[in-house]
Formats: sequence, structure tokens, C-alpha cells
Amino acid sequence: MFVLIAAALPAELATPMEALTEDELVYRDGDRLRGHLLSDEETEWVFHSKRFGELRVSKQDASVIRSSIPEELGPPIELDPEAESDLVIGEEDYKEDRRPWDYLNPTFLTNYLRHVFGPWNGRFSFSTELVSDTSDRSTVTLAARLRRKWENDDVEMKLRYDYTETEKVTIRDLAKVSASWRHDFGTRLFALYIPALEWNRNYQSAGVSADYLLLQQELGAGVSLLDREDRQLRLGVAENRFDVWITEPARSHEGTNVESIFVEAEWVLPWRITLTERGVYYYDLGARNEGWENKFQVNKQLTETLSMGLLHELRENSPDSRVADYTLLKLLIGLDF
Repeated sequence: MFVLIAAALPAELATPMEALTEDELVYRDGDRLRGHLLSDEETEWVFHSKRFGELRVSKQDASVIRSSIPEELGPPIELDPEAESDLVIGEEDYKEDRRPWDYLNPTFLTNYLRHVFGPWNGRFSFSTELVSDTSDRSTVTLAARLRRKWENDDVEMKLRYDYTETEKVTIRDLAKVSASWRHDFGTRLFALYIPALEWNRNYQSAGVSADYLLLQQELGAGVSLLDREDRQLRLGVAENRFDVWITEPARSHEGTNVESIFVEAEWVLPWRITLTERGVYYYDLGARNEGWENKFQVNKQLTETLSMGLLHELRENSPDSRVADYTLLKLLIGLDF
């Protein structure tokens, strides 16, 4: 009887029985995936999709609609141990269901990156500019960030590459890699360690090529003046070690120790806007030289997967005079995961 009624219904009103027994993962931007909810964790859903495999999605980014009809479970069936491997669905089986254009879908890319990096959160960003008037100019910036928080520890890694060319002549060729580890002691006090590597392959000093490799290590401690979920403000002091290797034209190496005071701020605003800033004031007690640098970024979340950010960096009177001072302003488009 039910079969006859279902056959008489219009195609758009008939619902496949498979859809009634599947859960549905609904993203905030409206994207939906059918599959089965494997686990309801404290902060994330563990969801299995036929097309994308196992996904781990933050509960802030999506919700789950459970199936309207539970699957019927039959009596247990004993399997031949040698045949059990035939029932295991591997990664290659998932890949066969993927279409080439799936890799252009931001939601798919985000889910894939979440699957690869697990509990790490991050962002891949890029910026580009092509100008052709009295001269041909092109600029490309690629950036990546990974971050993970524990109860008392916060680890972050960053990478950025800047390249600028005018009339096929390289103007800027700079790569930066940095990491940071902050440990909170639970009494508003914290300690941090920040190693950073900078490789400038197109730098000139007094008109002479002076390409360099800079390794900066910062070891410091401070106090959290404001520690809320949406607002954080920290103040601290640190000891810095600057090691500079000149790579062109003649190789040389020098090291400098410098003291510093730093301020860090992280602010979450309405309309899904976040502000981050880190300012550092350097002072060399021996040479009585001073300098400073500041990094500021405002980021706007456009969807659950795409974001847009404005980055401003400033470095003046670097503790090592052979390292480039600069001002940078960039508009970046990012893929969040």
C-alpha cells in the first residue's frame, strides 16, 4: 500500500528512504552534507560523509539534524575473518566518489584541511596585485597560520612569503617563518618563547647588495591584564637574541642581545570581526640604542570558510642595523579551517 502511494506522489514530494535514515550536517552558510553522526564531542561533531569521509567540525560552525527514521538493526552476522577486510571502506574508496570540481569548493577544502590537521585551527591567505601602466609591476603574498590551544598552553606557527617584481626585475623577495609558545601559570602570569626566521634575498644597504638570514629568539614573561573569552590584553618583558648571517656578497655573522617590553591584544568584535596586535619596544642597555616594531591585523569572517583581513606591519631602528626596516600594508583573502 505504501509503495502505491509513494509511486503516485510527484517526484519532488517523494523522499528516498535512504535520506530518512541519514543524518544531516548543516553549516551556518547553508551548505549541507548527508551522512551519519559518529560522535558528539564536547566542542565538535565527528561526522561521516560518503563523499568526504570522516569530518571533524566545530559546533560553532555547524549543527546536526538527526535522521527521522532510525536504521533497523538486524541480528548480528558472523563474518569470515578473511572477508572482513573487504567490508572496510578505505581512503581510496572516498576519493573515487569525489569529482574534480569538488576541490574548488571552499567547504570541501575546509573539511579536508580539518581532517588533515585535526585539532589545529588555521588559515591560508593570499594577496596579489598586477599593474601595467608606464611599467609592469606584480606583487604576490602567500601566508599560512596554524594554532592550537590547550588548557594552559597556546602554540602558533606562521609562514609568509612576499615577492614583488617591476619590469621583470625583483624588488622584494622575503620569506618569514615564526612560532610562538605561551604557557599560563593560572595566576595571570605567563611565560613565552618566540623563535622567528627571516630570509631576505633582495636587500641593499647603501646601494650594496646585503642579502641576509635573521634568526631572532625571544624569551619572556608577563602578566595578563585582561583575560576574557572575547578580550585579552597582556604586558611583559623579554630578552632577545638576534643572529644575522650576511649571505651576499661576502658571508659574515654577528649576534646581539637586546631587552624589550611587549604588549599583546586580541579582541573579538560584533559582526564576526577580530583584532590582533603585538607591539614591541627594544632597548640595548649596552649601546643605548632603541627600536620598535608593531604588527596589527583586523579580520572579517565572510562565511564559515572565507575571511578577509587587513595586515599592517612596522619595523623601525631594528636592533641589528643590517636588517631592513619597513612598513607593510596588505589586504588578504583567507581560507579558514
